[in-house]
Amino acid sequence: PTARDSEPPSPAPPASAAASQVNSPAPASPPEGPSSPPSPPKASGGQLVPPSSTVLQALLRLEPGGRAELPERLRLRYEVHIAEEGGLGAATQEKPEVAQHHPEAAATTEAACSGGAAAPVLVLLKQLRRMWQDVTVGTSAADEVRWENPRLNRKLKNLLAQPLLTAAVAAPSWVLALPLAYPFLFHRSVREQLLRCTAFGTSHAILWLQRQWIEERYGDRLRRVEGQLEGRMDLTEHIVSDTRVFIGPARSDFVTLPSRDDLLGNAERVVELTHASKAMLEVKFADEGGFGDGVTQSFYTAVASELSAKDLAGSMPLCGPFGLWAEHLPESVVEHRGRIFLHSHRGLFPRPCIPGSPESESVCQRFRFLGRLMAKALRDGFVVPLPLCDYFFAAVLGEDLSLGALPGPGDGLSGEFVGASALFAAELRERTGGLEGEDLVKARREAAERPGWGQDFLGLTQGESKDWSFDQYCKTCCITFCETGLGGTELCEGGSNRAVDIDNLEEFVESAAYWWLREGIQPQVLAFRQGVEDVCASSAIWAFEPDELSALFCGGHVEWSKEQLMRYLRPKGGMEAQDLEMLVDVLDKLAPDRRGQFLEFVTACPRLPPGGLPAAEISISPAQPAGSLPRARTCTKELRLPKYKTCAELEERLIWALDNAEGLYDDDRMIP
Repeated sequence: PTARDSEPPSPAPPASAAASQVNSPAPASPPEGPSSPPSPPKASGGQLVPPSSTVLQALLRLEPGGRAELPERLRLRYEVHIAEEGGLGAATQEKPEVAQHHPEAAATTEAACSGGAAAPVLVLLKQLRRMWQDVTVGTSAADEVRWENPRLNRKLKNLLAQPLLTAAVAAPSWVLALPLAYPFLFHRSVREQLLRCTAFGTSHAILWLQRQWIEERYGDRLRRVEGQLEGRMDLTEHIVSDTRVFIGPARSDFVTLPSRDDLLGNAERVVELTHASKAMLEVKFADEGGFGDGVTQSFYTAVASELSAKDLAGSMPLCGPFGLWAEHLPESVVEHRGRIFLHSHRGLFPRPCIPGSPESESVCQRFRFLGRLMAKALRDGFVVPLPLCDYFFAAVLGEDLSLGALPGPGDGLSGEFVGASALFAAELRERTGGLEGEDLVKARREAAERPGWGQDFLGLTQGESKDWSFDQYCKTCCITFCETGLGGTELCEGGSNRAVDIDNLEEFVESAAYWWLREGIQPQVLAFRQGVEDVCASSAIWAFEPDELSALFCGGHVEWSKEQLMRYLRPKGGMEAQDLEMLVDVLDKLAPDRRGQFLEFVTACPRLPPGGLPAAEISISPAQPAGSLPRARTCTKELRLPKYKTCAELEERLIWALDNAEGLYDDDRMIP
């Protein structure tokens, strides 16, 4: 698809004409007497201008959440033209998918994308992309095809370069509609820019643009004066006086927490009080030194840790606090600094609950809190490093979850039988697709009695159960129509008394999928989405793929190579090349959990921000005395590295610092 201007802008009207378009007719002069209070300003048509409107919005006569009625000289018109070949326009009559999160966004998206010759082609592209993803999942070929459209990307970039139109939500309707319905047409960085310019209000859009301008003009100079108090103050004064890049400082809600005790309760109260505020949230702990971005990020990191901790006092300890998450197996936990945390292979997934029950209402309150927390962190430039499953974000985006989202062998969740039986049922359908009648019944019975089902589908490698057939496993383990097959919520009336066998296998899989992937989690998903929308004013937040949304909210996995470390770590202050190479060798050999510890030590977050290692902006500077412990300043993401004689000595001192630096954000408190 390509986009172009359909017609040039109309000439500007005379000033008097423009004024007559904006202002309502002057009322008749009131009779003489006591003066009456002035009436609120009105837009054309006699409609009151909302008090929260910006000057530009008032001039453009915008309604909150509505579409702009621009004067002729400001109106921008665009058309999408498709070059069809081989009758592609008639390939499908399916309507494009429309986001269901913001009603006004859904209407705008459907109006912009479901009409004309372009719609069938866009739907076809979306279907082809899904098929390509299914075929190439887990292979390098998945990234070989580029789906972004260069011309649409350039067009959207040009529009986003007009900050006033974008921040006032006065851009053409396709600017939000197309990325929302077909995000794969636009590069992720362009959609992130759209999010920053439209999702959190005018003040945050201008603040984000201000940061971009400062980075573009002064970024290198700011990094050169890091650690030089006088030089940085002089440069900061110069930036503030530069009207080309600086508009004004951000307003902050400053919160001081007494300690990290009862952190979840305090976090819920803070978010409840501040989620509607447009100010940035800044957190400080009264019993710890330091303040600023590093400490605020440590607050989000600590809350994420609490949300994934084993609930030792609850009735379902392996479901996390408040019973939020699908139950983990006993081996799917890790111990860190004396505490136990849930650690399944696939990530955290909501525990199904009966909709409308007191338990469901309590859990939904926490998911709404989580949505607000993550949206506030994203708005202010932080992440909440909670290892949520990508399937959860797919559900949040309104996608129908596949059977692969069911808990399966190796995931570390209770209910492995459910996923294994879904795989078995799918294989049976493929094997017996051409059979009917007695032949079909016979083939299914033979498959159910074939030995080795435990090893082939459950991944069992020890004990007699690995050689059991499907029938033998179901009878021996008393598998019934319950949540996990072994127990839990009944999937149908009297489900705990109804045994699973080869004849009702399809019904069991269908019932389990409906419970695990729709009915049991839909209230939690809706509560999380509502929490996000409590903070985010635009549906642009949903213009991402599930893995992209996960990276925005929760950060990315810690993956790096020696070449990436050499390229993106920033030495400064006379850091010697030999010392940097020793550090890179040590970091490259660290296990994944140690890499997360290193990131948390330096940046206060154990996950990489959106954009990966380059976006982390970690700097390395020399420190004294030689052989002492490494130190870090999380607010500036700076590692202060003393000189060491060998890599082994550096690794030993670094590991000791990582294991003993919790809550330390002041160099003077670090033990030498």
